[in-house]
Amino acid sequence: YDEAFVKAGCTCFNCGGPHRVGSCPKEKNEAVIAKNREAYNRLKKDQKGGSNSGGGIPERDSSGDTRGDEKPSKAWRFKKNTKEVQFKCATCNKWGNHTTNFHDRAETFGGAFNMTRAARTHP
Repeated sequence: YDEAFVKAGCTCFNCGGPHRVGSCPKEKNEAVIAKNREAYNRLKKDQKGGSNSGGGIPERDSSGDTRGDEKPSKAWRFKKNTKEVQFKCATCNKWGNHTTNFHDRAETFGGAFNMTRAARTHP
Protein backbone atom coordinates (compact mmCIF):
# COMPACT_ATOMS: atom_id res chain seq x y z
CA TYR A 1 0.00 0.00 0.00
CA ASP A 2 1.50 3.32 -1.10
CA GLU A 3 -0.20 6.04 0.95
CA ALA A 4 1.27 9.01 -0.99
CA PHE A 5 0.28 7.36 -4.27
CA VAL A 6 -3.33 6.92 -3.13
CA LYS A 7 -3.52 10.42 -1.56
CA ALA A 8 -2.53 11.82 -4.94
CA GLY A 9 -5.57 10.11 -6.43
CA CYS A 10 -3.61 7.49 -8.33
CA THR A 11 -4.69 3.91 -8.90
CA CYS A 12 -3.26 0.81 -10.50
CA PHE A 13 -3.38 0.94 -14.31
CA ASN A 14 -4.11 -2.80 -14.31
CA CYS A 15 -6.93 -3.26 -11.76
CA GLY A 16 -7.70 0.18 -10.29
CA GLY A 17 -6.46 -0.84 -6.85
CA PRO A 18 -4.57 1.34 -4.33
CA HIS A 19 -1.08 0.35 -5.54
CA ARG A 20 1.27 0.82 -8.48
CA VAL A 21 0.94 -1.46 -11.49
CA GLY A 22 4.32 -3.06 -10.69
CA SER A 23 2.91 -4.21 -7.33
CA CYS A 24 -0.41 -5.45 -8.71
CA PRO A 25 -1.24 -8.94 -7.41
CA LYS A 26 -3.54 -9.66 -10.35
CA GLU A 27 -2.50 -11.04 -13.73
CA LYS A 28 -1.26 -8.19 -15.94
CA ASN A 29 -3.57 -7.22 -18.81
CA GLU A 30 -1.29 -5.22 -21.12
CA ALA A 31 -4.20 -3.84 -23.20
CA VAL A 32 -5.93 -2.44 -20.08
CA ILE A 33 -2.64 -1.08 -18.73
CA ALA A 34 -1.87 0.67 -22.03
CA LYS A 35 -5.39 2.14 -22.27
CA ASN A 36 -5.34 3.44 -18.67
CA ARG A 37 -1.78 4.79 -18.98
CA GLU A 38 -2.75 6.65 -22.19
CA ALA A 39 -5.83 8.15 -20.48
CA TYR A 40 -3.68 9.22 -17.51
CA ASN A 41 -1.04 10.82 -19.76
CA ARG A 42 -3.74 12.64 -21.76
CA LEU A 43 -5.29 14.01 -18.55
CA LYS A 44 -1.90 15.05 -17.23
CA LYS A 45 -1.08 16.84 -20.51
CA ASP A 46 -4.43 18.66 -20.48
CA GLN A 47 -3.86 19.79 -16.88
CA LYS A 48 -0.45 21.19 -17.81
CA GLY A 49 -1.83 23.11 -20.76
CA GLY A 50 -1.30 20.67 -23.62
CA SER A 51 -1.37 21.75 -27.24
CA ASN A 52 -5.17 21.59 -27.62
CA SER A 53 -6.29 22.52 -24.13
CA GLY A 54 -5.78 26.28 -24.26
CA GLY A 55 -4.99 26.54 -20.56
CA GLY A 56 -4.06 24.60 -17.49
CA ILE A 57 -0.83 24.60 -15.54
CA PRO A 58 2.01 26.14 -17.60
CA GLU A 59 5.49 24.61 -17.77
CA ARG A 60 8.13 26.74 -16.02
CA ASP A 61 11.87 26.88 -16.42
CA SER A 62 14.28 27.10 -13.47
CA SER A 63 13.85 30.88 -13.28
CA GLY A 64 10.06 30.54 -13.05
CA ASP A 65 9.35 31.84 -16.56
CA THR A 66 6.55 30.23 -18.54
CA ARG A 67 7.00 29.39 -22.18
CA GLY A 68 3.48 28.33 -23.13
CA ASP A 69 3.40 24.80 -24.51
CA GLU A 70 7.10 24.83 -25.30
CA LYS A 71 9.02 22.73 -22.78
CA PRO A 72 12.40 24.31 -22.01
CA SER A 73 15.42 22.17 -22.75
CA LYS A 74 17.80 21.49 -19.92
CA ALA A 75 21.46 22.09 -20.75
CA TRP A 76 22.86 20.33 -17.67
CA ARG A 77 22.19 17.38 -15.40
CA PHE A 78 23.56 15.95 -12.14
CA LYS A 79 24.48 12.28 -12.20
CA LYS A 80 23.91 10.96 -8.68
CA ASN A 81 25.87 7.73 -9.19
CA THR A 82 29.07 9.57 -10.21
CA LYS A 83 28.30 12.83 -8.34
CA GLU A 84 29.16 14.93 -11.37
CA VAL A 85 27.49 17.68 -13.34
CA GLN A 86 27.25 17.06 -17.07
CA PHE A 87 26.44 19.57 -19.78
CA LYS A 88 24.67 19.11 -23.11
CA CYS A 89 26.71 20.12 -26.16
CA ALA A 90 24.76 20.65 -29.39
CA THR A 91 27.96 20.48 -31.48
CA CYS A 92 28.96 16.95 -30.47
CA ASN A 93 25.38 16.07 -29.37
CA LYS A 94 26.59 14.44 -26.16
CA TRP A 95 26.41 14.93 -22.41
CA GLY A 96 29.86 15.69 -21.08
CA ASN A 97 32.20 18.21 -19.51
CA HIS A 98 31.23 21.23 -21.65
CA THR A 99 28.41 23.28 -23.20
CA THR A 100 28.15 24.19 -26.87
CA ASN A 101 29.88 27.56 -26.30
CA PHE A 102 32.95 25.79 -24.88
CA HIS A 103 33.06 22.88 -27.35
CA ASP A 104 36.27 23.92 -29.14
CA ARG A 105 38.14 24.56 -25.90
CA ALA A 106 36.96 21.25 -24.42
CA GLU A 107 38.01 19.42 -27.58
CA THR A 108 41.48 20.97 -27.33
CA PHE A 109 41.98 20.16 -23.63
CA GLY A 110 39.98 16.91 -23.52
CA GLY A 111 39.48 15.44 -20.06
CA ALA A 112 41.53 18.25 -18.48
CA PHE A 113 38.88 20.82 -19.45
CA ASN A 114 36.91 22.09 -16.45
CA MET A 115 33.67 23.97 -17.14
CA THR A 116 33.57 25.59 -13.70
CA ARG A 117 37.00 27.16 -14.26
CA ALA A 118 36.33 28.13 -17.89
CA ALA A 119 32.96 29.78 -17.29
CA ARG A 120 33.47 31.70 -14.08
CA THR A 121 30.70 34.17 -13.34
CA HIS A 122 32.33 35.89 -10.37
CA PRO A 123 35.68 37.73 -10.28
